[in-house]
Amino acid sequence: MKTTQQKVTVRKAANAAEREAAFRIRYEVYVEEMGWDSKYANHDRRMIEQPLDATGEIWIALLNGKIIGTIRINVGRSEDLGFYREVYSLDSLPASHGAIGVLTNFVMLPAYRNLGIAMQLGRTAFSMAVHKGMRIAFLDCEHRMVRFYAWMGFEIYKADFVHPHYGPGVCMKMDVENWTEPAIAA
Repeated sequence: MKTTQQKVTVRKAANAAEREAAFRIRYEVYVEEMGWDSKYANHDRRMIEQPLDATGEIWIALLNGKIIGTIRINVGRSEDLGFYREVYSLDSLPASHGAIGVLTNFVMLPAYRNLGIAMQLGRTAFSMAVHKGMRIAFLDCEHRMVRFYAWMGFEIYKADFVHPHYGPGVCMKMDVENWTEPAIAA
């Protein structure tokens, strides 16, 4: 059987409709698939839009024009990083660490989850954040995702992390300046 490889495009959401599509993917994954109850979930519109979306950059992965994945990045030492500043203990980091990035809502529609697409979305978003001065990136995840993020180059920062909205997990960090792209097995 012959298969064709389809091209995925990754870019910053260009307009309100693309941002809303990203918010709908969040809803589909977090609420419908995982059963989480986000206080920001709009069940009538089937989307999750959060306060940090106003200052963050929403990046999207598209396949044949359809948005299939998204990630939000907020960069800056003085930028409003919401509750992440406290729960990640960001103020305890020395200023020499440079700008801090908080990566959130890194989700893919179930039918399109694979390492290549995830890496392409992550790589593009990291490049943008580095260009904006990000030196250290933080994210949190469920315990089952630690291996994936470790493969991407993150290390455990807080093993017993409790997200104020989603509960127990792991907080991870990455020195973005020293990041090297992991190999993807063929």
